[in-house]
Amino acid sequence: MGSFHYLIRTTQKEKDTDVMVRICYSSYVDKKRKMSYAKSGVKVTKSKWDKKGKIKDKHTALGNINNAGSTDDNKQTDLNEIQSFVNNRYNLIGDQPVTSQWLQGVVDEYWDIRGEQLEAEQRAKEELANRETLNQYITRYIKEAESGARLTNRGTKYATSSIKATKASLAQFEAFQKAIRKRHDFDDIDMDFYRRYTAWHGGEGWLL
Repeated sequence: MGSFHYLIRTTQKEKDTDVMVRICYSSYVDKKRKMSYAKSGVKVTKSKWDKKGKIKDKHTALGNINNAGSTDDNKQTDLNEIQSFVNNRYNLIGDQPVTSQWLQGVVDEYWDIRGEQLEAEQRAKEELANRETLNQYITRYIKEAESGARLTNRGTKYATSSIKATKASLAQFEAFQKAIRKRHDFDDIDMDFYRRYTAWHGGEGWLL
């Protein structure tokens, strides 16, 4: 593949500007070196741009760990990933000059895939936020048992004594969580939890 570079073209230091992708080839056309260009989809200000073809280290986690996850750090991550993506796509077609149209298409493909990933991540976050927790489930379980909306496996209403025992169990479970300063969820209930809980509870073997 030809040499891969990022560059920006602007005289305004504090205005967001497109970072351009440029691939230079060893071949020449009409005595001019063959080059391909595309917009990376990333914008930065000239004052933050390093002539080496990247965002200055002081604005990214590479130069300052406190920048991890910041806007500029995320932009540099995208630039790194775009370069890898273009290299991979280029390797599929062999070592030959390509047009700017092809290059822009590959960059656009990267953003299409990235957009799908971001949408999937957002959906997962929303599902997690809306998912009923273990504590919420137990509380709902008790309310439904009390109202008769939830029945036993025999199709009968829960006895008052059973509901009272479940409430007591929930109170002890909440006390345990408060004692260890951690809210437990479904994925936390395993043998390690059992051993820690029974040790805290006095070894009686009680477990929700």
